[in-house]
Amino acid sequence: MTKKSRKIFLIEDNRTEGMLLKLSLGSIENLEITTFSKGKDLIDNLNQDPDIVIVDLMLPDISGYELIKIITEYDPNIRMVVV
Repeated sequence: MTKKSRKIFLIEDNRTEGMLLKLSLGSIENLEITTFSKGKDLIDNLNQDPDIVIVDLMLPDISGYELIKIITEYDPNIRMVVV
Protein backbone atom coordinates (compact mmCIF):
# COMPACT_ATOMS: atom_id res chain seq x y z
CA MET A 1 0.00 0.00 0.00
CA THR A 2 1.41 3.41 -0.96
CA LYS A 3 1.35 6.39 1.31
CA LYS A 4 -0.69 9.43 0.39
CA SER A 5 1.47 12.17 -1.04
CA ARG A 6 1.62 15.35 1.06
CA LYS A 7 1.24 18.61 -0.80
CA ILE A 8 3.50 21.45 0.30
CA PHE A 9 3.30 25.01 -0.93
CA LEU A 10 6.53 26.95 -0.53
CA ILE A 11 6.47 30.73 -0.87
CA GLU A 12 9.84 32.45 -1.00
CA ASP A 13 10.70 35.49 -3.12
CA ASN A 14 14.46 34.91 -2.83
CA ARG A 15 15.22 32.43 -5.63
CA THR A 16 18.33 30.99 -3.96
CA GLU A 17 16.62 30.38 -0.62
CA GLY A 18 13.56 28.93 -2.36
CA MET A 19 15.72 26.56 -4.38
CA LEU A 20 17.65 25.44 -1.28
CA LEU A 21 14.43 24.76 0.64
CA LYS A 22 12.96 22.84 -2.29
CA LEU A 23 16.15 20.80 -2.71
CA SER A 24 16.23 20.00 1.01
CA LEU A 25 12.62 18.87 1.07
CA GLY A 26 12.85 17.13 -2.30
CA SER A 27 14.71 14.18 -0.82
CA ILE A 28 11.71 13.26 1.36
CA GLU A 29 9.44 10.65 -0.15
CA ASN A 30 5.77 11.34 -0.85
CA LEU A 31 6.08 15.13 -0.93
CA GLU A 32 4.72 17.22 -3.76
CA ILE A 33 6.30 20.68 -3.55
CA THR A 34 4.92 23.69 -5.40
CA THR A 35 6.86 26.93 -5.18
CA PHE A 36 5.60 30.51 -5.42
CA SER A 37 7.36 33.86 -5.27
CA LYS A 38 4.22 36.01 -4.93
CA GLY A 39 1.43 35.78 -2.38
CA LYS A 40 -1.29 36.35 -4.97
CA ASP A 41 -0.16 33.29 -6.93
CA LEU A 42 -0.30 31.12 -3.82
CA ILE A 43 -3.74 32.48 -2.87
CA ASP A 44 -5.01 31.78 -6.39
CA ASN A 45 -3.94 28.12 -5.97
CA LEU A 46 -5.31 27.39 -2.49
CA ASN A 47 -8.04 25.33 -4.16
CA GLN A 48 -5.31 22.68 -4.69
CA ASP A 49 -5.61 22.07 -0.91
CA PRO A 50 -2.03 22.02 0.35
CA ASP A 51 -1.33 20.15 3.58
CA ILE A 52 1.47 22.52 4.60
CA VAL A 53 2.48 26.03 3.55
CA ILE A 54 6.01 27.27 4.20
CA VAL A 55 5.65 31.05 4.45
CA ASP A 56 8.26 33.76 4.01
CA LEU A 57 7.17 36.76 6.08
CA MET A 58 8.89 39.32 3.85
CA LEU A 59 7.19 39.14 0.44
CA PRO A 60 7.09 41.78 -2.31
CA ASP A 61 3.31 41.90 -2.82
CA ILE A 62 1.72 40.97 0.53
CA SER A 63 2.71 40.79 4.17
CA GLY A 64 3.47 37.24 5.29
CA TYR A 65 1.21 37.88 8.28
CA GLU A 66 -1.67 38.83 5.99
CA LEU A 67 -1.01 35.72 3.90
CA ILE A 68 -1.17 33.53 7.01
CA LYS A 69 -4.50 35.14 7.92
CA ILE A 70 -5.91 34.47 4.43
CA ILE A 71 -4.73 30.84 4.46
CA THR A 72 -6.19 30.27 7.94
CA GLU A 73 -9.53 31.75 6.90
CA TYR A 74 -9.54 29.55 3.78
CA ASP A 75 -8.80 26.36 5.74
CA PRO A 76 -7.76 26.37 9.41
CA ASN A 77 -6.44 22.80 9.01
CA ILE A 78 -3.58 23.84 6.72
CA ARG A 79 -0.40 23.71 8.74
CA MET A 80 2.12 26.51 8.32
CA VAL A 81 5.83 26.91 8.88
CA VAL A 82 7.27 30.42 8.91
CA VAL A 83 10.74 31.16 7.54
